[in-house]
Amino acid sequence: MAAKRNDWLKRTNEEKSTAQQEKRRRAARYNYKDMNSETADAKKRFADRLTALRVMRGVSAREMSLSLGQGAGYISNIENGGNLPSMAMFFEICEYLSVTPGEFFFYSVASRFGVLAEAVGRLQPEDQELLLTLARKLRKDSL
Repeated sequence: MAAKRNDWLKRTNEEKSTAQQEKRRRAARYNYKDMNSETADAKKRFADRLTALRVMRGVSAREMSLSLGQGAGYISNIENGGNLPSMAMFFEICEYLSVTPGEFFFYSVASRFGVLAEAVGRLQPEDQELLLTLARKLRKDSL
């Protein structure tokens, strides 16, 4: 009976050791310091975009973290390059920020268009018509 128990304990310890090695291997793969420059740049752009959207929304990183049901430093950790969110959490972040995942990543055109649309919306109707005429003329000249 004792031999069976020892075999079981030995096998369990070997499985734990293998699982721990796999966990360390995965952690090393996602170590920020070991990333190639392209991946590190993408991670920084992600963090910068998250920060910009959060600031545009007017909420603190702590407030956003808690609203998402995470610890107080969760969003700060992402913005500082310490972590990336899971896919499920990324979708929750997008929902919280009222953007689609596409808008999150393709922000340069979308954000400029949003700023332009907001500015045009504040103009007088006559000025809006002038801009529309100008846009049509520019489009015809580029064809």
